[in-house]
Amino acid sequence: KKLKFTIEEQRKVHWYVILPTSRVRNSWNLLVFFLLMYTATLVPYRTSFVDTEDDSSSFLFYFDVLVDVLYIVDLILNFFMAYEDRDKKIEIRIKKIAVNYLKSWFFLDLLSCIPFQYIKIGNVSNLQKLAKIPRLYKLFKILSLVKLVRLMKYSRSIKKILQLFKR
Repeated sequence: KKLKFTIEEQRKVHWYVILPTSRVRNSWNLLVFFLLMYTATLVPYRTSFVDTEDDSSSFLFYFDVLVDVLYIVDLILNFFMAYEDRDKKIEIRIKKIAVNYLKSWFFLDLLSCIPFQYIKIGNVSNLQKLAKIPRLYKLFKILSLVKLVRLMKYSRSIKKILQLFKR
């Protein structure tokens, strides 16, 4: 009878791989959490009640651009964020991390990163302006809230913040 065993190979963690328990990862997750809270509250409000057609000089316009850029940075960083596999082992191989991200959250993250509010297709008719239909594209940002599920898995800081709200 043959004995079955597995030998675990000790791998070197490259400097660009972000481990689930690292300070960088927790800090980034905390920043993304606050961006998501902004997205969950102000984007629907502004889409519904505030005319943002000509606010390209306002603070909120530039803040929205910053949020969009940070979501794109998050999309890129996720290709370097190690994860816990089904066997509760931390996966640090870049190819595996990328394939896992592409199969799981990538397309939802990509869709929520597209700044639809800046995309103009042809002339917008007066009827569309009256109906405010172009503003509804901003609501695609709400898709990014699904990231909260992923953030909750690894971020102790976010868990602590949510515990404060439960009291």
